[in-house]
Amino acid sequence: MKLDPRALSDDGYIIDQRYTENIPFGGRPSSRNGCGWIAAYNFLKALGQSPDSELLRRQLERTLLPGGRLGVNVLALIYLLRRQKIPMEFALRPFHVQQLAQQSRAGIIFYRAGKTNHYAAFTREPDGRFRFFGAAAGASHHSMSMASFYWDYVKFPLTLMIAAK
Repeated sequence: MKLDPRALSDDGYIIDQRYTENIPFGGRPSSRNGCGWIAAYNFLKALGQSPDSELLRRQLERTLLPGGRLGVNVLALIYLLRRQKIPMEFALRPFHVQQLAQQSRAGIIFYRAGKTNHYAAFTREPDGRFRFFGAAAGASHHSMSMASFYWDYVKFPLTLMIAAK
């Protein structure tokens, strides 16, 4: 698997899903439904690991429902991350998401983004803001508060956040 350099930030995060057209995920290209494996990759990278994007993609691809139109099942994603021995916590409601995010090093947020669901990874920055990967296509250093992220991107109040302690 070869990632298009336009999909990557200068520090190696996958920030533009549009440029993963050449990478299959289920019966579709990753540009259409690969946000789950991309978020997992960015999350692991934010935690200081060196994830193998091809292995990660294949592991999550095996869990897709036939056709892969729905993308990554959140339970399969959690199972995969637990196997990495990452201590995790979860939140659903906006208040709890913001509270947990302030205590975490990095996380994945699964949210309603208009007509579709979407996964994006984030890491907490020293100033208390968050750097998001994959929420704004191509934004290399997309930094904002969690409240601003909710205001700008989340179209349904219940989300799932997976946070690393």
